[in-house]
Amino acid sequence: MNYNFTKQLEIESKDSEKTAIFFNNQKISYQDLMDNMHKYSCFFKKKLLAKQKVLIILKDSPAFIYCILSLCKLGVIPVLVNYNISSDNIKYIINSCKPSSVISTTELIKKINPKSLKGVKIYNLDRKIPKEIKQQKIIFCPYHFNKKNDPAIILCTSGTTGNPKLVVHSHNSYIFCAKNFALKTLKINKTDRIFSCSKMFFAYGFGNSLVFPLYIGASVILSNQKSTSAEIKKIVNKFHPTIFFAVPTIYMNFLNQKRFFLNVKNIRMFLSAGEHLPIEMILRWQMLTNKIILDGIGATEMANTFIANTAKNFLVGATGKLVTGYKSKIIKNKKNCNINEIGELVISGESMFLGYLVNNKLIKNRFNWFKTSDLFLKNNNGYFFYKGRKNELFKKNAQWISAIEVENCLISLKFIIESAVVQNPDNKEIIAFITTKKISNKTELKNKIKQKIKNELGKNKIPDKILFVKKIPKTTTGKKQKFILIKDLTK
Repeated sequence: MNYNFTKQLEIESKDSEKTAIFFNNQKISYQDLMDNMHKYSCFFKKKLLAKQKVLIILKDSPAFIYCILSLCKLGVIPVLVNYNISSDNIKYIINSCKPSSVISTTELIKKINPKSLKGVKIYNLDRKIPKEIKQQKIIFCPYHFNKKNDPAIILCTSGTTGNPKLVVHSHNSYIFCAKNFALKTLKINKTDRIFSCSKMFFAYGFGNSLVFPLYIGASVILSNQKSTSAEIKKIVNKFHPTIFFAVPTIYMNFLNQKRFFLNVKNIRMFLSAGEHLPIEMILRWQMLTNKIILDGIGATEMANTFIANTAKNFLVGATGKLVTGYKSKIIKNKKNCNINEIGELVISGESMFLGYLVNNKLIKNRFNWFKTSDLFLKNNNGYFFYKGRKNELFKKNAQWISAIEVENCLISLKFIIESAVVQNPDNKEIIAFITTKKISNKTELKNKIKQKIKNELGKNKIPDKILFVKKIPKTTTGKKQKFILIKDLTK
């Protein structure tokens, strides 16, 4: 009983004068960070009890970090919630975790509908609470110690297939990620300035913006604005990050600008996760910037990234190699696959979730392995190659068709911006949804698409229908919501 997530970050040991957080026009030192952590801890100690759950509905800001550090220090369990969440989903989350309270702001409380929070105590950081915290004397507030694998943080999945899942992580989960991914694999160091386009309510962003910089003693750049190309450009020009975390949609948006305008001079590492990164995108980025994007894959259930490319071990088209500290298997028909054989990736490591929270009860993960539902093959050199989702392998005329394979082929055509390939559950037709640049002749474009797929993949892999759409539906974290497209087909 001597473990605590906040304690393991060892903030007290960092260079007190060094800037920990860049935010708007503020530079917050590690000393300021520690002082605020103590103030928030002393304030919440009077209000909350260990093991209680508290919804965090905040934009990225120093206050977000203070809240997380102080709550975890006290043994209170923060539940990180997407601030763009629907009223239905917030009701679902409240019913699932029965929180004692919520920490948010006036803007976000109005946005999600206050009626959804009925019966839950609201701590509004726009009102008198920050004043009370500021007036709080800086007194050391003792850590609430736990077992290493006690619940510490609850993350919500992005809801690509419906309601979000509540994923429970231990005090050790993200510390393990920081040691093995950020420090040993990426080799992030104290001189780095980290910027993540993915926000902290998202498992990927939480590691990138809070855990990794504070564990290592680096600096983090925060923005409370939407991650548009214009906002990212402004952040990069102002704060000069050296490490840049994003999802494929962010890179796609920059590549589709009429004129590429991101200043990449100081950025030594571009990273991507959250969705598969098409080869075409990597090559175009390298051509424009002379720098590579390091692809990787993770899962909310595993806290962060478990397979990744690095500057030293980079292979175009591969998702990367296994991150230090993790074990993997590729399974087909309950048997281990051979080298270069496609199967479902299962993963194991100390960052694995404790279970899902349902009706305020922990449904424990009783296995040592997490089934990702992702199809991969592994080559002789230990590189993993993504082959799509398990439920995105379709059969047509007795031949298997991979949605990701067709999507990659489509995206290589310069006039196609984005694609999503699905199967109609009613008639089993393969449908390709595409967004394009301005075109004059759709029939001609369809013929080019069919010829391209025929030449590269074979005639049988040509979709039965090609549909033009204004945009592909996505979660706020950038993942394609194909179930919406399928739902529209079956109306």
